[in-house]
Amino acid sequence: VDINGKFAAVGTNEEILKNYPYLKKINANGKFVYPGFIDSHTHLMNLGISLTQASLLSCTSPSEVVERLLPFHKNGTWLLARGWDQNLFPTLQFPTKEDLDVAFPDTPVWLHRVDSHAAWANSVVIKIAGDALNKNPYGGEIIRYSNGEPTGIFIDKAMDIINALVPPITKDEMHERMQLAINECKKYGLTSVHDAGNDDMVIQVMKEAIDKNKFDIRAYVMIMSTVSDSISSEDMEPEHIKWCKRGKMMNYRDKLTIRSAKMFMDGALGSRGAALLQPYSDDSNNTGLLLTQPDLYYSIAREWVKCGFQVNTHAIGDRGNRIVLD
Repeated sequence: VDINGKFAAVGTNEEILKNYPYLKKINANGKFVYPGFIDSHTHLMNLGISLTQASLLSCTSPSEVVERLLPFHKNGTWLLARGWDQNLFPTLQFPTKEDLDVAFPDTPVWLHRVDSHAAWANSVVIKIAGDALNKNPYGGEIIRYSNGEPTGIFIDKAMDIINALVPPITKDEMHERMQLAINECKKYGLTSVHDAGNDDMVIQVMKEAIDKNKFDIRAYVMIMSTVSDSISSEDMEPEHIKWCKRGKMMNYRDKLTIRSAKMFMDGALGSRGAALLQPYSDDSNNTGLLLTQPDLYYSIAREWVKCGFQVNTHAIGDRGNRIVLD
């Protein structure tokens, strides 16, 4: 490996020492030496944000979730976290807003599931959302009691209703979170990542970090392309049109490549949103969700490909995969 971190040659010890006798030698004392790892599906900004919040990974009950949240609770501030999984709870059922209301009666609580394809809200959040929850959006579901009242669980596109209400973090905070994520990657030997879906703001933060020599890994970034791409207005140009004008970004300062788009066909199995040909075995009335209308998916995917971008599609269920492959 040369001074720029590039592989200069590969061979046996004898071959390398013969051809490069001046090389500095490091004795690893019998330990393994690995090349840097590449993670093929990451979300750097989300990782950095999660490192500033309570981790709900491995929680075995709603009460344990509450216990982990309490040290992060601040009056007047949204309480955000991710990582819960109802499949680890005793009942294997989705939790409800009431599980959160006792501990947080006045604070908005919004908790993303481990797969980020479902989220759990308390009553304060539901009250803030108001009439926006009267019906399910395309590609999403608001789980309801028999009387029509939301239970607090939002699946896939229904999450967008609440996500739009959460106060955004500042650009400075985004830079801080990005550094936390990069440092976390380096801890585990990750020197390159495939970042599966980002908007312009996150990409700008990455470029600024690279320009300041504060981006110590390489990233292959997918542009987040959503159903909203079908909506054109003066203040929101569809992503595929915007990037077709810009063109691909290839190996920006040896750190950043952008030549693909991320699209979604369905949800995830754990949150019962993956689109199946047959109903779920534990939910006989549910075959999952299509997050993008097939005709719309096809038309936008074609535009991306025409512009020379690769299309990377999230498709989990057999029905979702069949639509994409067809």
